[in-house]
Amino acid sequence: KGALNGQADALCQYNYAACLELGEGTSKDYEKAIEWYAKARESGDEDASNSMGCLILNDLVQGRTKREGLKLVMGSAERGSGDAYCELGVRSMTGIQEGEDTVLPVDCGEAVKCFKVCLEKSPDHPRALGCHGYCFETGRGETRDVEEAVQMYKRAVAITEDPHLSQFACYRLGVCYETGAGVSKDLSE
Repeated sequence: KGALNGQADALCQYNYAACLELGEGTSKDYEKAIEWYAKARESGDEDASNSMGCLILNDLVQGRTKREGLKLVMGSAERGSGDAYCELGVRSMTGIQEGEDTVLPVDCGEAVKCFKVCLEKSPDHPRALGCHGYCFETGRGETRDVEEAVQMYKRAVAITEDPHLSQFACYRLGVCYETGAGVSKDLSE
């Protein structure tokens, strides 16, 4: 309500944008979410550019390029957003294509650097823990160490305040228990 009444600080603007993005308390509207994230960014919220970039990179906003989305995420990271570093790590693992154009090539070494920066800023970042764990599990950008991956997955899964961020770690931990990779095989886990 504060955001709509013009009495909003950056956090209020950001939270309203997130509600629009997720459809919480209102209908989903990605275009309006971008507008409110932009207001939050102008008010000093370092994560707002990252959220804008993610909407664009996930093709949820019309008329914007992936290159533009990547620039927003990178700008957010440069301003210190741990979430943006995690996003850059994920995008470095997968690469970014726009048609025939490679916007960001796959670079697992760069992904690991990004996950490490994120984890330095926020040691219990569940998404970064899960993704960095995957680098250890698969030997992509890190020396293969499945036991280390399992420990990172367990740390991520134990963080319960935002469960969707630890879904990947939960899945990978389940695979490890199913196959006996880095842990004793245990289908009940």
